[in-house]
Amino acid sequence: VLQVVTGIDIYWSIWIVGGIAVVWTLLGGITTVIWTDVIQFVIFTFSTLFMLGMVIYKFEMAPGMDFKTLIDFAVEANKFKMIELNFDIRENYNLSSAIIATTIGGLAAYGTDQMMAQRMFCCRNLSEARKAVVTSWVSQFLMLLCLLTGVALWAFYKKSGMEGVPNVDEAVQIAENPNRLIPVFVKYRVPAVVGGI
Repeated sequence: VLQVVTGIDIYWSIWIVGGIAVVWTLLGGITTVIWTDVIQFVIFTFSTLFMLGMVIYKFEMAPGMDFKTLIDFAVEANKFKMIELNFDIRENYNLSSAIIATTIGGLAAYGTDQMMAQRMFCCRNLSEARKAVVTSWVSQFLMLLCLLTGVALWAFYKKSGMEGVPNVDEAVQIAENPNRLIPVFVKYRVPAVVGGI
């Protein structure tokens, strides 16, 4: 995001954000880290809902487009296909790779992840630590919302027949790196104040 907004090289952007995060954490301790996580969660949730609303609104405003068109377009491109029963381990996205990845990811998240360990160590007792781990599943709903927003943004930019989509700057930045989809959309399509948040 910092690179798209300011034009600063990606490596310098990483160092700047990392440095600020380290200093912020050292100055405030665990209380600051927890409150920062809470604020980030609220901002991420609001931003995701707002961005999804903006994409749907832009589809609704385009001639002959609506939310159903967006969904139909994504379905045609298999963007909602959740399970690929192919067991070829050489492929990235199928059931066998999902089983392997979620096992390793689960072990990493619940066994070694600093954020999860921090969440448990800040609890008063074992019972509260268990509750903290179990209630973390709520964040999966936000993950699904983010995935839906990603599909909507993909459909938005793929519908090149829509007026002004994509404009030259957007097209160039997204072509250079598809991971810029969200910051580019925010920079060019979202009102400045909300985009800043």
